[in-house]
Amino acid sequence: MKRYLPLIIGIIAVILFISGVSILFSRGDSVLPGSSKRTATIITTVAPTFDTTITINGDGVKEGETKVEPGTYTVQAAHKGFETESKMVTVKEGETVRVGIALQSNSPDTADWYGKNETDARKFEGISSTESGIIGQQRINSLPFLTRLPVRVPNKYTIDYGPSKKDPNNPKAVAITISYNDASSREAARNWIRYQGYDPDKLEIIYSPNRAQ
Repeated sequence: MKRYLPLIIGIIAVILFISGVSILFSRGDSVLPGSSKRTATIITTVAPTFDTTITINGDGVKEGETKVEPGTYTVQAAHKGFETESKMVTVKEGETVRVGIALQSNSPDTADWYGKNETDARKFEGISSTESGIIGQQRINSLPFLTRLPVRVPNKYTIDYGPSKKDPNNPKAVAITISYNDASSREAARNWIRYQGYDPDKLEIIYSPNRAQ
């Protein structure tokens, strides 16, 4: 019996080890060392298509779907002869975010790239159109009364909107434009904005007196 004791102890040890590993991997919240909970998705679309380097937080990725952990990421696209462009996005658990980047030429060698490459030209137009729609919606979300503009009151004032002059590099920034005939018309335009629930003094407003009166 004694001579079999080491063998029995060894068998018991193996059984205990296997049981412990089974319990560990059967737990639903277990994560293996070095792995990550990639429950969010970033889908990238870039133009030009070929030879464009795409990175997410500095890690190289292919165009299309990339699984990531929930969080904030910087998506960058670079191509020789084009301006490098970056966009910051935040994705939540289970969420899919699409990022489109259409690079602009900065070299004579690529100045007519989209004119010569029909596929890239279509992608460029699609990305730009989608981006414009997103930016427009973001502007409206911040100032819902933009959907009612332009407002024209003959012989008094016109209220419209356009790009910001205070923050010209931010396509999401917007400035209200007011052209008016006289001081009372100017104030009437400001009152219209107040009636929409906004303080004109807290908005970027560009005033333009009508010269022809």
